[in-house]
Amino acid sequence: MLKSILKTCLLILSGTGIKASTKSDLSSLEWENRLVIVNIKKNDNKNLSEIKSWLKEHNCYNEELNLKFIHFTDGENQYYQTPTYLNMTGTWLIGYDGEIKAFSKKLNLLNQIHNLIDQMPIRKAEIQQQKSRC
Repeated sequence: MLKSILKTCLLILSGTGIKASTKSDLSSLEWENRLVIVNIKKNDNKNLSEIKSWLKEHNCYNEELNLKFIHFTDGENQYYQTPTYLNMTGTWLIGYDGEIKAFSKKLNLLNQIHNLIDQMPIRKAEIQQQKSRC
């Protein structure tokens, strides 16, 4: 009897979104990574292709910047909880401090991200302390 009640409770809990709570909060990446958050519509293959191309082309410099790219589709990501500001499609640059540094409704922000980051005080200090390997 107790076993069947326990099984029933587990079945109920598994269907109530408990699984979603195992997703990481983006704030867990603060002071470790700068973030590029992109939210696109499902089946937006053109933008997905553009993103993959940009990531491949800029892989070395993105690593040097501690830049982590996180992709959401219709506001969903299998590893991370959806942040409150992600209420539309677009591209966000999030600084080490977890604050939004730039936003664009389109992907054109990708082409500006490196310049924006290189103007930030922490990045200027990083440039002085380390030689670029890219």
